[in-house]
Amino acid sequence: MTQENEYNQDMKNHTPPHFSYLCKATKTGVLRFLSHREWITATERTMRRASFPIWFTLGFHPKPKLTFSRALPTGLISQATYFVVRLTVEYHSTADLISRFNASSTNGLKIKGMWLLNPGEKFNQYLDLWSFRLIIKDQLTAEKELILQRLIENSALETKCVVLDKSFFMIEYKTVEKKWLDYRDILQSLYNERFPRLFYLPLLREVYCNRDTCVPVSNLFELRGRQ
Repeated sequence: MTQENEYNQDMKNHTPPHFSYLCKATKTGVLRFLSHREWITATERTMRRASFPIWFTLGFHPKPKLTFSRALPTGLISQATYFVVRLTVEYHSTADLISRFNASSTNGLKIKGMWLLNPGEKFNQYLDLWSFRLIIKDQLTAEKELILQRLIENSALETKCVVLDKSFFMIEYKTVEKKWLDYRDILQSLYNERFPRLFYLPLLREVYCNRDTCVPVSNLFELRGRQ
């Protein structure tokens, strides 16, 4: 066995125990303009300020372990960003952790829920259906309605298009991982640009664990925690 292999085996044998927690967080206000990597950094720093017992990887460059299902686009408001963080302590109640995080965080970055996962449990299996809203400052013409109907009906579920007033209209839709519909693709279809020069506001409203019952992931874990 080489020296490097011996070192890796030794590190593996001395890996401290960790506990995985599923978190539901927000990305609102000016923080929506942070990139995915920048938002992760902000979350990690807030956890350190809140004195979270963060579990670090071993090796020459130890770092926290945060796991996300997918990178959300820059500029998207999110009310339901789910991710997993590893801690060195098992908590039966995470209320104090949530309170400390939110007291240490800036506006736009808040944890709305935090639940202990079972050993080896993968959280991606619960993220089945994503609910989005896109508000656009423009008139909804018959031509745009036809484009939206063709695009969304082929790639989304439970779609709705609402005229808010003469200057705004709103699109609501749900999409699944295998047939992902990015709001930038909608803008591309409507205006031939992914970033058109007009006001628009994309929002991730919630992620559901079952497309048939539309139960939010957070509700599922809240119910599980009470059993």
